[in-house]
Parts: sequence; C-alpha cells; structure tokens
Amino acid sequence: MSIYDYSNLELDQAHEIFEKRIKESELEKEYKLIGLSALAKIKKKTALCHFDIHFLNIMYDHSEDSIIDWVNAKLGNPVLDIARTYIILKQYAQRMANKYLKLISKKGTMN
Repeated sequence: MSIYDYSNLELDQAHEIFEKRIKESELEKEYKLIGLSALAKIKKKTALCHFDIHFLNIMYDHSEDSIIDWVNAKLGNPVLDIARTYIILKQYAQRMANKYLKLISKKGTMN
C-alpha cells in the first residue's frame, strides 16, 4: 500500500502506455473500443504503480517486506495496479486472489 504514496516520479504514465498498447494490438476493433472505453473511465493519477506484484517479487527479511523488480513500474491510478495484481494472483494463486482483493479494498485505495 505504501508504494502508492510515491507520486510524480520520472516514469511513463500508465494510461498513455496502455492506450497505445490497446490501439496497436491485434484485437478486433470492438474489443479495442471496449478496452479504451474502460480505460477512459479510470481517473488518471500519478501514483507509483509496480504492475508486476507477485510472490517472486516480494522479499521478506523477518522484519519487513520489500518489493523488487521495478522494470514494469509506471505512474497511474492504483486501481490499475490492484487489478493487475488480482489477475496475476487469480492465474497463479487462486486462493489468494479474493483474499488480496478483500484486504486491499478495506484499505480504501479502490476509490
């Protein structure tokens, strides 16, 4: 949660990158429009987002967690990062996905 406290860093804006990827994708036009429409409904923000949080990118040293592998980091709305993390967990650790979503929702970042 604390990574979202960092903002306005010199990183690419997630909305711009995702919009470009959708437009350049090989998806059918109707799916591109759905994706672009959904992205447009998400408020643009400049919070630090990791976009690849999973168990192999979290280190624990008996006192605190550290997130590693920031190659996919961008500025954006935390809801985009939360959605990406949920998808990763749903794909590779299904039992943790809903627990993650419930915990993160209680923290109030879903606004």
